[in-house]
Amino acid sequence: MKILIKSLMFLVAATLASTTLAGSLDGPEIADFRVWRSTRCYKPLPPPLEVSDARSYNLTVDAFNKYFGQMKTFMECVGSEGNQDYEAMRKVLENGMGQSRAEALQDLERTRAAIESYRAKYFTQEKGPLVEPQR
Repeated sequence: MKILIKSLMFLVAATLASTTLAGSLDGPEIADFRVWRSTRCYKPLPPPLEVSDARSYNLTVDAFNKYFGQMKTFMECVGSEGNQDYEAMRKVLENGMGQSRAEALQDLERTRAAIESYRAKYFTQEKGPLVEPQR
């Protein structure tokens, strides 16, 4: 539940700070995503409040107690679902960052190797790197 609250606070702060996301998540429907909502948890409706005498008051209190239990179940469900989604999103972001870094390192290595392939042609120990190309 703490993770969900921290995530929601971060999401609200990020939304207020900027209208665009830093990265993207494959599709515009996700990249434009601003508010997380549960898709698996049922939020119960509050009980009707019709109090006219002691009996209706007691029935209303009983209904509220059932509602309270249902809301507790709902909040636990939302917390569980939110934490699962948070963990999945964390993995997606970590995988994306790892892939981006790996691609960048490959690009660096390819470029370094391409430059090194010219070393023997333009560099000798005796004269240094400013030697004319051998013909």
